[in-house]
Amino acid sequence: MKNTLPFGLNEIFPNLAWAGALAVAAIAFLGAQPAHAAGNGTWNVNADGSWVTAGDPPWLSSVVPGATSGTTSTDTATFGFTLNATRTVTVDANRNIGGITFSNTSAFGYTLSGGNLLLSNGGVIQMLSSAGSHSENINSPITIEGDGGAASFIDNAPSSGRFIVNGTIKGVSTPGNTTTLTLDGTNTVAGETITGIISDGAGGGKLAVVKNGAGQWRLNGHNSFSGGVTLNAGILGFKVYDAFGTGTLTVNGGELGAVNTTVSATVANKIVVGGNFSTTQGGASGTVANNLTFSGSMDLGGATRTITTGAMGTYTGGTNILAFSGVISNGGLIKDGAGALTLSGNNTYTGDTTVTLGTLVLAAGSQTSFDIGAIGTNNKILGTAGGSEGINLNGNFVFNLTGAGTGLGNNWNIVDMMNFTPTYGGTFGVVGFTDNLDNTWSKLNGGITYTFSEGTGSLSVTAIPEPSTLAFLAISLSVVVCARLLRCRGRSGIRE
Repeated sequence: MKNTLPFGLNEIFPNLAWAGALAVAAIAFLGAQPAHAAGNGTWNVNADGSWVTAGDPPWLSSVVPGATSGTTSTDTATFGFTLNATRTVTVDANRNIGGITFSNTSAFGYTLSGGNLLLSNGGVIQMLSSAGSHSENINSPITIEGDGGAASFIDNAPSSGRFIVNGTIKGVSTPGNTTTLTLDGTNTVAGETITGIISDGAGGGKLAVVKNGAGQWRLNGHNSFSGGVTLNAGILGFKVYDAFGTGTLTVNGGELGAVNTTVSATVANKIVVGGNFSTTQGGASGTVANNLTFSGSMDLGGATRTITTGAMGTYTGGTNILAFSGVISNGGLIKDGAGALTLSGNNTYTGDTTVTLGTLVLAAGSQTSFDIGAIGTNNKILGTAGGSEGINLNGNFVFNLTGAGTGLGNNWNIVDMMNFTPTYGGTFGVVGFTDNLDNTWSKLNGGITYTFSEGTGSLSVTAIPEPSTLAFLAISLSVVVCARLLRCRGRSGIRE
């Protein structure tokens, strides 16, 4: 090829013509290649397909969203094409994406399967309110990018539309940092489900789960993440005992719901309560009692908290029992709702315990603490006027008499006998008190006798030493002290 430029420019710019020729060739070559444009992409075919396939179809205007390198893509992939059958989109290896939106209005949904989805920090996977009554399934593993990164799963679908994540979920945070997965949305009907295992990831940091919004999400995997779970609103369902990972369960509101349980289960997470919440326990009828126990300690956060228990029913194997067996501390407790609640731990909270609906059971071996102060100053077990509540007292009362009044006849109402009649079981007792075998319990404390009566529900001062007795005790004490002093002086060789 002859290197020729007009007006004698060959001599001045000998390489310019070659550069121009190469540029023209490059443009022609690139123009002949299939489009792999980056940007927001929309699936545009009623068929199965591969994510990485360029062209239209499958992607509208041939825009393939995301990238196979990097971790900070801002692209969103939208799956909104109306389907006449369930369709599978095969994800290529390590597809980095900023977000995924499901919006198709048909009765059939998409399934994403295959390679890993690398969800960028701040990424959102969501099902819109315009979506139809079908399930959208993500079977591909999901990695939430960013050291201390965050991502959200949101389901606003109406009716029986469902968002199901079967793939594993993990973060990439390093020690000292925490990845946050937020579950949000308004769908309360079907229950959006994560069956894949949620873990911290291999970076050494933690992963935490936060539940916001009025909708329902379910954690059904045997999870190992350690950053804890925070329930702020809506329904957080679970099917297995380790659904909340190994961290603290913080409950600021909403509902904890055990769903489709077929065996008894014990949830061991420590619980911190920052607001009122409710609990429910469902499950198909069967031969197992389906008992649910929260065995971790519960900190009420220094306030009186209401726990509302749903009716749980009786199954072939026995009564469905909901229990808190860990130590409950730092506040007071209101038991509401038709279902029964059992407290079986050695509880130390010293606020009032109020039953407004249903039954509260203080289990055999449990402890309920009462701080006794000046006359009439103490925490109590209370009912509600005109209610149908009940309480079964099978455990032990613990009276702290350190600050108790000492006047004869001083009285403290412990159990509200005006609004309900408690049932005292054969295992009921008062720690440190003697059973008088007449439904009363007594203790001599500092020379003063305190007596608790099951019949009246009250603790009172029933005896104090007579003045002559006190004088005799004082003289006796003086004699003992003098004798000890003389003995000590004799031993030390002191002479008068």
